[in-house]
Amino acid sequence: MNITNERIHEIANQLSEKGIKPTLNAVRNELGSGSFSTIGQAMKIWREAQEADNSFIEVEIPDSLDEKVKILISSVWKEATHLANEKLNEDRKVLQETRERLEEEASESREAVEILEKEAEQNLAEITTLEGEVGESNEENRILSNKINELSQRIAVLEASEKNLTHQLAKSEERESEMRSILQNGKQKVAN
Repeated sequence: MNITNERIHEIANQLSEKGIKPTLNAVRNELGSGSFSTIGQAMKIWREAQEADNSFIEVEIPDSLDEKVKILISSVWKEATHLANEKLNEDRKVLQETRERLEEEASESREAVEILEKEAEQNLAEITTLEGEVGESNEENRILSNKINELSQRIAVLEASEKNLTHQLAKSEERESEMRSILQNGKQKVAN
């Protein structure tokens, strides 16, 4: 399944609407799988969009100012200073929230690294187990190969023995035939 930024943003919105903080792990759990780097990049875009939605609106001074503005310039300056201080306080708050968010993202990243390290350890343990099984299989194959070689040698010896016995049997049959012939000749001579 291809995991898109839109799908990740959708899950993040759903979690946020439920009052659940959309962390990398929470989003990954909802997805069922996914790379932390892919989810992290999509979540960065989502968070920036959330911040843009919550950004402040600049105060604009209308162009149509009348003579009263000149009289009230000192009070405007005072109000502007007050607004600037409020804005500064809001910016500080946003900066603090950004800092906390970045610290949280760093914490999530560390958590993701820990999960990946545990998965890597599990994979390494599985590899080690498989290597042991392969080693055992190789040893069994070596033993079977030795037995096959031993049996092949025995077969070769038995085949040589069979050939030798066949040869001896042929000679014995040849002698028997000669002996019968001699016996037959001897019987004929005795009968004559």
